[in-house]
Amino acid sequence: MGGVLISSHVISLAEKQYKNAQVIVGIQTDRNFPDGISYSVPLRSATFNDIMDALRDDKTKMIGICGMGGLGRTMLVKQVARQAKQQNLFTTDIFIDASCTRDSKKDEEGIAKIQQKIAEMLGYQFKGKDESTREDELKQRLQKDKEPEKEKDQKKEKILIILDDIWKEINLEKVGIPFKDDQTICKLVLVSRDAILLCKDMGVQKCFPIQPLQGEEA
Repeated sequence: MGGVLISSHVISLAEKQYKNAQVIVGIQTDRNFPDGISYSVPLRSATFNDIMDALRDDKTKMIGICGMGGLGRTMLVKQVARQAKQQNLFTTDIFIDASCTRDSKKDEEGIAKIQQKIAEMLGYQFKGKDESTREDELKQRLQKDKEPEKEKDQKKEKILIILDDIWKEINLEKVGIPFKDDQTICKLVLVSRDAILLCKDMGVQKCFPIQPLQGEEA
């Protein structure tokens, strides 16, 4: 049940979720749930444990969580963040609502908002005002310092960045998030309805599909 790299199985599962997801979304207002489907989405232990294992794996820098609306993606990822905090896996965790990516006309505005949110959570004040300057500043902040003494002062800082509700590809390099560099001190969790977007376009190393709970699990 572990995450997989650009798997057709993951993509197929995501596509099969559509019908069940539409049932859930359609009834969530009056909360009259049919047998075998749960909107409240209690903790999925198997998927949850797989995601936590991926967070502990130093070789895995970018994780994806996919599933249609109404299946509890955001709830699950927040549970993951709480557990990671309790286990002291990261020194800082940053949760960002990336639903701004739904509007393709606001790409630059969306990138600026993500940059600002990360900086605020890190207590960092940008020196430059333009996007490219902030990109360089943020990248430097999210990398290990190559000078031994300064690296020691970082006290093995590890940062968890969660981008929730992604609708289209985010240029992480343009934001200033180093995700291909071994020197990065951050780990990314990307959450979207679209498995293809996460696996193919954004290149997550492991992707975990969220499915409707059925039977005893619900």
